[in-house]
Amino acid sequence: MADRATAALRTAILNGDLEPDTLHAVHTVADRLGVSRTPVREAVIRLAADGMVRVHRNRGFIVLGTTAEELRQIFSLRLLLEVPATRAAAVLATDDDIAALEADIERMRQAMDGQDAETFLRADRQFHRTLLTISGNDRLAEFVERTAQHRAQQRGLDRQPERVDRRDPRASRRACSSSCAPTTPPGRRARCTATSSRRDIG
Repeated sequence: MADRATAALRTAILNGDLEPDTLHAVHTVADRLGVSRTPVREAVIRLAADGMVRVHRNRGFIVLGTTAEELRQIFSLRLLLEVPATRAAAVLATDDDIAALEADIERMRQAMDGQDAETFLRADRQFHRTLLTISGNDRLAEFVERTAQHRAQQRGLDRQPERVDRRDPRASRRACSSSCAPTTPPGRRARCTATSSRRDIG
């Protein structure tokens, strides 16, 4: 039940259904979700650990917003960490791994065509999760998952789906192409570059 409450509360925050910088009572949220207070309390504790909310003892919790400067810092940090991980993944990826990445990209493309921002964000996060798992760095995968929540949270609070893609796709391709060379075997390097050229995501 706590897992379900956590997922529901996270979705409500990412969708912008819970106002930031406003005190939300646990009992009110529990009634809204149709569950008891206990799983909601557990969900709030989990999301506080993820940096999405701040707990006010015996009063409730506040949804934390993400500023443009915080997002800039997050992106800078992710570029420092994810480019080397992409290089490692390009060397280690099997044919099945590449097929999984391409499937994630196709889900993003379909979501963009359908103007479905929530599905796009889920597919985007899954792409990064798959890529970093291939690289063999589980801790980095967990870190990126947490920072992705902040980015998605800002989109929800702003209620601007068009801001889902915040980076220049050409810059993303250049970074990925650079990370694939020169240590990647030529055949796999070509496939990695081709994959990155089809990926217009943030």
